[in-house]
Amino acid sequence: MRVNALKRAAVLRAGLAALALLLVCLRGAAAADGEGEVLFFALENPKKDYGFSKKVNALDADGIGLIAKKKFAEAIKRFDASLKEMPKNPRALANRGVCEQSLKNYGAAIADFTAALKIAPELAPLVSDPLGRAYLDRGRGRIDARDGDGAMSDYRLSLQFRSGAKQAPSYSEIAYLWSLARDYTKCIAAATKAITSDPGFADGWSNRAACRITGGRPEDALGDLDRAIELQPANPQPYISRATAYQILGRCREARADRDKIVALDPKYADMVAGVSTCKDSARPAPR
Repeated sequence: MRVNALKRAAVLRAGLAALALLLVCLRGAAAADGEGEVLFFALENPKKDYGFSKKVNALDADGIGLIAKKKFAEAIKRFDASLKEMPKNPRALANRGVCEQSLKNYGAAIADFTAALKIAPELAPLVSDPLGRAYLDRGRGRIDARDGDGAMSDYRLSLQFRSGAKQAPSYSEIAYLWSLARDYTKCIAAATKAITSDPGFADGWSNRAACRITGGRPEDALGDLDRAIELQPANPQPYISRATAYQILGRCREARADRDKIVALDPKYADMVAGVSTCKDSARPAPR
């Protein structure tokens, strides 16, 4: 039994390099999933009369028109001029936030959205989700800058302003952070919240599986990976993780089948999964 346990541990260590890349790739895919795109809203008719002058209305209208044309830097100038005339103009603040977010100036976007909500809380249905998305995107940037604590703070703040399925990317990013800290229990819990928020969010299933594998529970990961593959059959990432799990479990025929599928989907992964060829069949394969 001791020899078998050591052999299993050695195979697990051999698979972790590929698994680490998997988690990074899943995070990268999440950052490019459309969450960072601008949600245009005009805010042309706030529910309250804030005393807009004709000049302010004209400047805001020009800025809104430029947003529609995706001329965000020019639009910011219009809203800057509007705010010079009327510093507590929630329409200009919110729309300038849209522009800043589109230019990936997430800190500025957060400041503008927050100021708009402070002045006009009734705009929350329009502004809260972009604000939550700005926190999410800033957190992703902080990960790239190796500021894990700042990223975690931003991800948690994003959850305060988003609800339902839109919370899934934030929970998935939190799972990624816990995986970096090697706290696989918290990683699994966060990924489970992503799945609960949106059962169709494939990265949630893949990240929970990855943490189950790295946490020493590869047999528990297989169902998650089957679901991730069902949701994204053309994505090689969950196949990589499943091949790793199969290899750890000594289910070499299935591991090699996934390896072949990975290479067919994207040949650039051929070197990564070449180690599957060294898989040693278990004397007692784990049943599915």
